[in-house]
Amino acid sequence: MIKLKLFLLIFLFVSTGLFAQNVSLDQALQTSAQTVVTRLPQGSKVAVLSFTSSSQNFSDYVIDEIAIAVSAGNKIQVIERQYMDVIRRELNIQMSGDVSDDEVRRVGRQLGAQFVVTGSLVDIGNAYRFRLAAINVETAVREGASSLNININDPQVVFLLTGERIAQTDSIPEGLSYEISGGRAVAITGYTGNAAFLDIPSSIAGLPVTAIGNSVFSGNRRLTSVTIPSSVTSIGASVFFGCSSLTSVTIPSSVTSIGELAFAGCRSLTSVIIPSSVTSIGERAFSGCSSLTSVTIPSSVTSIGDYAFYDCSRLTSVTIPSSVTSMGRSAFENCASLTSITIPSSVTSISDNAFYECSSLTSVTIPSSVTSIGNFAFAYCSSLTSVTIPSSVTSIGRAAFANCSSLTSVTISSSVRSIGNYAFSLCSSLTSITIPSSVTSIGNYAFSSCRSLTSVTIPSSVRSIGSEAFGGCNSLTSVTIPSSVTSIGDYAFRYWTSSQTITIQGKANRAAADRAWGSGWRGYCNAIINYQ
Repeated sequence: MIKLKLFLLIFLFVSTGLFAQNVSLDQALQTSAQTVVTRLPQGSKVAVLSFTSSSQNFSDYVIDEIAIAVSAGNKIQVIERQYMDVIRRELNIQMSGDVSDDEVRRVGRQLGAQFVVTGSLVDIGNAYRFRLAAINVETAVREGASSLNININDPQVVFLLTGERIAQTDSIPEGLSYEISGGRAVAITGYTGNAAFLDIPSSIAGLPVTAIGNSVFSGNRRLTSVTIPSSVTSIGASVFFGCSSLTSVTIPSSVTSIGELAFAGCRSLTSVIIPSSVTSIGERAFSGCSSLTSVTIPSSVTSIGDYAFYDCSRLTSVTIPSSVTSMGRSAFENCASLTSITIPSSVTSISDNAFYECSSLTSVTIPSSVTSIGNFAFAYCSSLTSVTIPSSVTSIGRAAFANCSSLTSVTISSSVRSIGNYAFSLCSSLTSITIPSSVTSIGNYAFSSCRSLTSVTIPSSVRSIGSEAFGGCNSLTSVTIPSSVTSIGDYAFRYWTSSQTITIQGKANRAAADRAWGSGWRGYCNAIINYQ
């Protein structure tokens, strides 16, 4: 009995907390739609069917807005309203009236939907209770249910329900500070409030709010949802840095740039829609957003900053549009759930560490526009099985594919001139590689510890082979060093055994080879060496 009473007390406390603060209609729509999206499987077919309220206008508005919000991230397929209207008329079901779960499922089956979204608005005296839920057509289970309180005097709600307009005055949330710039615009400069839901006003003192300054909400652990008005054009650096409870944010289409560290460390943020007005994503803008599963970058974006999505460990998919010409260093480093990536043909270079330690990445498409692959670009991508380097690439950076332990094959184009230090080191599944005749240098440790490598051809274009370049390649039975090679680094064939053979062209004996390269090249090497 004591345990039961304690449970009820906790339940009442938590339930009260859920409705402790009223929100605007826009916030209720955004948060409810986000709840539905995050609970449904990707690619689900959804019908936003009905919303119960005292006004057809209100119900129409909510259905349309929810449909737009749910489909915005391209994760969910939403059935067109015109088609639903036909079915509704045939079955004599109203959009704004009460609809039973059985009727909802019946309509869902007619539409070919997997889930049907319904909701209601109820006057509870001092507020409106806004409810939304997705119902599984087959099982009748309610998914992603949401229940929020809306301000009783919310101007949008009043107008949609009654047709009457409320004279609006500036309502400044408690704890929000600002400054007026040049007597023409307002910038938000700080926030000390305790709200979980925050609606930033579009105007203050009769002037438009156009900017949110640096670090305004930084470190706020209570904020869960923020609506930014369409008057705002810039979001400063570190605005939401470390807002660990933030689950949703609405970025309006007026914003043109997202500053560095803007959402860094927002570890509860599950998805974000970047509007088509944004042209640049700043350095570390979304780094450490460990719950972020998907992001759509619009075709307006031309640059992605350094570490922009660093350590977004649950990010499974990202679409990089053809407008992007530059991706910064470590842009997607340690995105451990990312499975595939297509780099657009507008990109000319893959920066250092761009996809470092993307351990679930199985495939990557490198376009013919790319001329260089940076240091550690794909290092430790342990699930990557194959890669084709296009003919446009002239250099492969240091450790570019190091420790890609599942990589079995790689095609290097005839335009590559140099293979960097550690480029393919520790690629333990790599069985064969053809080095094209354009290559003049093989870097230090370039293929070291490629334990499964059984064949390699070094072309006569090669002038230098770095230290330990083929060290630990225990499955390689033989290799021929062409007479074009003028230098070989120390321990180039370290740990080779007597079952392996090295053929040296253009050198009559060991003394001749040692005079040319020094004796260190054959250090710790027990292979049979033939001189020709």
